[in-house]
Amino acid sequence: MAESQNILGRLADAGEEAISKVSEMPALHRLATTMTTLRERSDEMQKRLRGLDDVEKRLTALEKKVDALAKPKRTTRPAPAGKAKSSSSPGASSAKTGG
Repeated sequence: MAESQNILGRLADAGEEAISKVSEMPALHRLATTMTTLRERSDEMQKRLRGLDDVEKRLTALEKKVDALAKPKRTTRPAPAGKAKSSSSPGASSAKTGG
């Protein structure tokens, strides 16, 4: 048992040394800063994406309204006044009286 505790102690010491050496490395400091910034940016991105759901719902509703307005309504249109046909034409009345 004493031997296994000795091995674990040496391993712990080596781990502590490794951690202290790694923390002194400038590249690792930049990496840690980048990771922190990345997390903050991803949180901000998630908030923005959640807002897009509401925008998509509003857009869908507006598209439906536009489609409804764009469809031609089936109503009977009155004939224009200039093109209305009358049952008696001016030529027909003169033919009946002319003798």
